This record gives sequence, C-alpha cells and structure tokens, in this order.
Amino acid sequence: MKKFNKKSVKKEDVVRLHEKYKFDYLEASILARRGITSGQDVMYYMESDTRFLHQPFLFSAMEDAVERINQAIEEKEKILIFGDKDVDGITSTAILYGYLKDRGADVQFRLPVGEDAYGLSMEAVDDFEAYCNGFSALIITVDCGISNNAEIDHANELGI
Repeated sequence: MKKFNKKSVKKEDVVRLHEKYKFDYLEASILARRGITSGQDVMYYMESDTRFLHQPFLFSAMEDAVERINQAIEEKEKILIFGDKDVDGITSTAILYGYLKDRGADVQFRLPVGEDAYGLSMEAVDDFEAYCNGFSALIITVDCGISNNAEIDHANELGI
C-alpha cells in the first residue's frame, strides 16, 4: 500500500484563506499545501476568464498535433487515447475522450490496470493494431508517453 505524506501547512494560512476568500477549510488547506496563499496567486487560481489560461500553442509542434487529430477525425480513422492510471491521467483521458466523441471521432481509450506499468506499452500498441485490422490509426498519449520511444517507434512501424 502506498503511503502518502501530506505537506505540513500553517493553520494561520488556512484560516486567512477561509476568512478572506470564503474557501471552506478543506479547499483552503489544499491551496495552502500547494503554496497558493498570496492574494495574486489566489486570484489567478480563481480566475475563470479563459484569456488567462496557458496558451497551448506555445508547446512545440502543437499545430502539427492538432492538424493530425483533425485529419484522423475527418478520415474516420480509429483513435486510441492512452492515459495513465493516476488522477490527472484518468481525468485528461476522460476530457479528451468526451471532446473527440462529441466531434464524431471513432475513439476509444485505454488505461493501465492492476500491475501494468505506467506509460504506453507494446501490448497496448499491438492490441490496438489488431483492432484496427491494418487501417490507418492514431494513438494519443495523455499524461504519459514522453519516454516511450520504443513503443512509439513500434506503433510507427505498424502504421500507427
């Protein structure tokens, strides 16, 4: 069983966040543990105007990735979203799956289960290739994949 160690937090920070910004004590303690205690940081955290969100097109090759996803949707290719089994991996998989489904994509997802290692696996690539039956396809990794060079090379060799 994995043991979690919570970062200590100053009670004064939690009380101040609760009183000043009306967060409940749980929210205030989470923010304090993340170091979000100053007025500017709290206001940035609470901001709902999408103009202040991180610009995703600052990532290198983001335009290429968007173009490839749009191509896969337009050409009715099968798409596999492969995520991680942690909270942000599951969440990002679910968000992307819902978005692509709404766009009419032929999409499915896969997450590691049980003792499966984190990251894209050869087995997942081979299973998806068999499912695609030789047709052109796309695998999108979320919250993983950056170090899965061998698996990505293998997928490319299979036409994915």
